Amino acid sequence: MPGTSSDPDPRLQHGALVLPCYRDFDSASLLINEISSLIVSGFSCDVFIVNDCPSAGTPSLLHNLSDQLSSSWLKKLSVIELHANVGQQAAIAIGVSHCLSCSLVEYSWIAVMDADGEDRPHALPELLSRLKFTTAVLAKRGRRLESKGFLVAYRIYQSLFWAGTGDWPDFGNYMILSRSAAFEVFSDPSSWIHLASTVIKRIQDIDKVTVDRGMRFFGASRMGFSKLVFLAISAITIQSEKVIARLLLFSGAVWLLSLAAILYLAFKKVFLASPLGWATILSMQLLSFSSLLSVGLISVCFLVALARARRSPSPLEEHARHISRVLKVSG
Repeated sequence: MPGTSSDPDPRLQHGALVLPCYRDFDSASLLINEISSLIVSGFSCDVFIVNDCPSAGTPSLLHNLSDQLSSSWLKKLSVIELHANVGQQAAIAIGVSHCLSCSLVEYSWIAVMDADGEDRPHALPELLSRLKFTTAVLAKRGRRLESKGFLVAYRIYQSLFWAGTGDWPDFGNYMILSRSAAFEVFSDPSSWIHLASTVIKRIQDIDKVTVDRGMRFFGASRMGFSKLVFLAISAITIQSEKVIARLLLFSGAVWLLSLAAILYLAFKKVFLASPLGWATILSMQLLSFSSLLSVGLISVCFLVALARARRSPSPLEEHARHISRVLKVSG
């Protein structure tokens, strides 16, 4: 479905679109075909496909898009070939970092989409138009087409993330970042492992547009349950400061409740001569548990501080060593 955007900010006229791709160039080709048919007045865009399966090579079918791109708002198509498979999140980090630091063009915005068709391109014009008023525009996930089991697991993950951080994770990779926001996000080493969680961590000025999830162009997702669980754990781990702070507050609340219970029971024992029973034992156990929890959390705090002191390189610092070559397909 074609869209429109009017009166673009002159500073945002030319950007880059990064598509991570793992053995799915047929889907990427269809997606680019749909994006090129959109009517996006005043904006232009270069497309970078990150080939995360270098052993498969880059198929020649992409060259068939050359004529169509030359007459659309998409101006150039390139493929970033990696030395080895690094995973979807790292592939995104490498692609965006290349656009920010190694390209001959200074892109004013960077868009990220999955190449399988589930991120529906018709929303791009609205996402771009919203970028005039903020630094990051995210595609909030609307209606999803996954199985009930997946949806239940996803709600559990969202609830755990909210309980630990206070933020509700309702978006994925589909987003548009201003140049300054992209530098902020990909200067953080955590962007190697989870883009959405890093955006929540680093960017304050965020706008969201609800976009229903589409159907995959071909086949089924190659991401198994174990990888999904790892991705969810990674998302929560990135927010370690918020999680630890909330756990410390919880531990402190348990301490206070336990102490209040013990003082009350002591008062009853001394002044009312009431016998001590299971309630006293339970209170002591709660106090012991909260003490152990506090010691454990303090230890975690020190471990997190030590890990931060041994900071790993960010994508902006280290992306170049993962790139084998950048193949210009058209434009």
